[in-house]
Amino acid sequence: MGSATTDDYKNPGYFSISASDVMLWHVPNNVPAKNYKSAAYLRYRTSDGFLDNYGGSLYTLFKDHYPIGYGLGTNTHDNGPAIPILYEQGSDHLVESLLSPSVISLQQASPGFVQFRVFNHAASCMAVCPGVTCLRGSCENMCIGGGGYYPDGAPRQCGDYGSKDWDGYGTNVGFSTSRLAIESVVMFFYR
Repeated sequence: MGSATTDDYKNPGYFSISASDVMLWHVPNNVPAKNYKSAAYLRYRTSDGFLDNYGGSLYTLFKDHYPIGYGLGTNTHDNGPAIPILYEQGSDHLVESLLSPSVISLQQASPGFVQFRVFNHAASCMAVCPGVTCLRGSCENMCIGGGGYYPDGAPRQCGDYGSKDWDGYGTNVGFSTSRLAIESVVMFFYR
């Protein structure tokens, strides 16, 4: 891979490496690989060994414990774990500044976590909430990845970034996140 990209790339290690924690980097698209670390505006990690409880990888966490798919749960009872994070670069304040104003004003998220398998109010499923835990049922405005079916406003919501551009691409108004958040890759590393 020559530069940060919008593709959903999974290294073979995603399936085979055993780890206790994860580290996430948020890197703007098209940054050359040699500059990933210096260009990452957010770098954070978990430190409590949570993967030990879920088979040692994200693959087993999703496959065996928290499967991803439409209608597999509700936003009030079936969301996956929200793990506290330690920042190496960035802060809760920076995470909040990248979220949509409506997510902040409606208190739908709390920074300082990475959460796995989250359902919205319509039973659609998102895989990961990077930097936040979802407190209410509109996870599609802050989380990434997932089951691929979103009945709200169909076909308006699609892809790994679901509804981060609901009120315009990168406008950072209403339920739209910042352009920086939309035009970045979130890289996952095992620790």
